[in-house]
Amino acid sequence: MKSIKIELYRILIFLGIYFSFALIGYSQEENSDYDLFKSQQILKIHLTFHIDSLLNNRNVDTIGHLGILSYFETDGRSTDIRVIVKTRGNFRKNPDNCSFPPLKLEFLSDNSKDRLFRGLKWLKLVTHCQTDSTEFKQFILQEYLLYKTYNIISPFSFNVRLLDIKYIDSSGSGTPIQSYGFFIERPKQMAQRNGGELVKADVMLYKNLDENSLVKLSLFQYMIWNNDWSVPLLHNVKFVKSTNISSPISVPYDFDWAGIVSAPYRVRSITDDEENVVDVFYLGICLKKKELIPFFEFYFSVKNKIYSLYRDFPYLDDIQKERTLHMYDGFYSLIKKPAKANSKFKETCFRK
Repeated sequence: MKSIKIELYRILIFLGIYFSFALIGYSQEENSDYDLFKSQQILKIHLTFHIDSLLNNRNVDTIGHLGILSYFETDGRSTDIRVIVKTRGNFRKNPDNCSFPPLKLEFLSDNSKDRLFRGLKWLKLVTHCQTDSTEFKQFILQEYLLYKTYNIISPFSFNVRLLDIKYIDSSGSGTPIQSYGFFIERPKQMAQRNGGELVKADVMLYKNLDENSLVKLSLFQYMIWNNDWSVPLLHNVKFVKSTNISSPISVPYDFDWAGIVSAPYRVRSITDDEENVVDVFYLGICLKKKELIPFFEFYFSVKNKIYSLYRDFPYLDDIQKERTLHMYDGFYSLIKKPAKANSKFKETCFRK
């Protein structure tokens, strides 16, 4: 009888070890893209596919184009991964708005052991919109920095990886296109990284969301002069249910229409006959002044980190840095006077 108990004990230990390794393996598979976003260094890649064919077929039923993603280590070593390249998006996908559309890469190769892309099925690639435009290269850097800014504000945010990209036409024709771009962390991985899962909903009410994260998000959108988002319309915001927080947390994305970026296609409101003034509206929930003050204090606590992010970023030109920080100064001047800020926000805020 004693020997049977010992054997059962051994079996239980074995099963415990087995399932521990199984869980570790599962965790690595589900969170497979973290290595890509761990480094803050720009990643040099070549993306080879039939560029003309892709640019000439931006229809609703997106056609996939076989391609090769090559990325380069700092020592010059390169790794090639087979991918399918597709267009994505709505506004920037339209050739009337952008000569080069946003892309989605679907991975075909067995990349289970790859250092950066192991286990990934697909990734979104944010591109430059207009080819051979120095101005639009700065816009893509500005949008990248807005993702990095929100990383400072909340861990419930999308990780991004800056890219130095050379697009090469596999047909051998045409001149390679050189520009910046960035990969965005997949929503599922963002949620899992924060110990949660995505919330799927046809409608979302302000009263059902975590108030702390919602107010931080709303202030961020106001700070970057972005009106292109909506909770009720589920526009440019994801929702994550975390085990540590009772209500869903709102997570923003897609900032190219922000006034900070200042892309020419951004819709502008003309508020003066002589000046083209970009309006920004506070689209968060209505709060009392005393309720807003802790959030204002939080934004002052991260101000130095945000400003350092821009000042230390080597790829954004000095004019863009100065303009951006001047716009941020305006936000901080406003919230330094809570009564004035509250009065301003009441003009456009939403009741819970």
